[in-house]
Amino acid sequence: MLIQILKIRQDILDFINDDLLLLLAETRKERKTEAFIASKEYVGNLPNFVKEEISDVIDQLQKDCPTFGLNELETTVKVLAVMEKSRSGYALLDKLSKFNHGNIDELNIVLAEWSITDIKKVLNVLKWRLELVTELERLVDNSTTDELHDLQPLFERGLWIFGPEFESISFISNRTLSTIIRNFFAERVIDNPKRRPDFVILPNASIGIYSRDAFNEDHEINSIGAVVIVELKRGGFQISSEEKDQAMYYAREIRKSGKVDRNTKITCYVLGSSIDANAEDKSEEGPITIIPMRYFTLISKAKARLFNLIDELEKFKKENGTDEETTEQELFVVSN
Repeated sequence: MLIQILKIRQDILDFINDDLLLLLAETRKERKTEAFIASKEYVGNLPNFVKEEISDVIDQLQKDCPTFGLNELETTVKVLAVMEKSRSGYALLDKLSKFNHGNIDELNIVLAEWSITDIKKVLNVLKWRLELVTELERLVDNSTTDELHDLQPLFERGLWIFGPEFESISFISNRTLSTIIRNFFAERVIDNPKRRPDFVILPNASIGIYSRDAFNEDHEINSIGAVVIVELKRGGFQISSEEKDQAMYYAREIRKSGKVDRNTKITCYVLGSSIDANAEDKSEEGPITIIPMRYFTLISKAKARLFNLIDELEKFKKENGTDEETTEQELFVVSN
């Protein structure tokens, strides 16, 4: 008896709903037309079959959400039209569908404060830096010389690791100064497998030389303002006083060459797996500073400057069961 009553009740509800749909059909049609007219600059150039697809979506939306107002319908039409014009529009919708409510709210706040262009620039820089640190972790303890030489070019855009004073993109690889160091080592230099004359390749190390310009009162370049030398030792190599002295010698050669001013600051980082107890302190001589550093310390500094995002990303992937390449969505979620 109860089942029959429930069935009759459902039949009545279905009849009422169908009747309401018929009664409001004309109203829905008018509102859809108004929404399309208000969005004509978005849908005007779309193919007819696409307009029909959008029309079908709006019809279904009004049936499923009868409280939707005209403004919401207009916005929906515009969004669908823009998505159709964008090759990746629906892929974006798919990604957004995987965000939880909290992420959507946070994304809305971010978009209110940042442009898409700015967000992409920041995420691109962040992603590249994360990849650099990951590559460093993979290579620093590898004793294969070729791997070490592959690592040196990464520092062209990786000087930020050493501190905020090296954030400037004006630090570029200096081929002229590398020639001075190459002449200093003479026959010890080996052929550069990557055909990079701006790097000095040795049997157990590679050396990159970077500089930025100095400007006079008229804002014109008048000299080299600062020099940064990055010497990477092979994995497992221990830095001793001998390596520090060697770095001081070739830094002096740069000063003696006349290619830099007598007060030009020259900073040399000598990186290795470990440091002898008697060689841990930095050495200074006038504007020259030699800084020995363990790879472990370098990576720790890099992670700290990235707010430990690498560890957070690994934690995020474990919690969400993903092992795929880091996406910009993951970077956004972790950083908020």
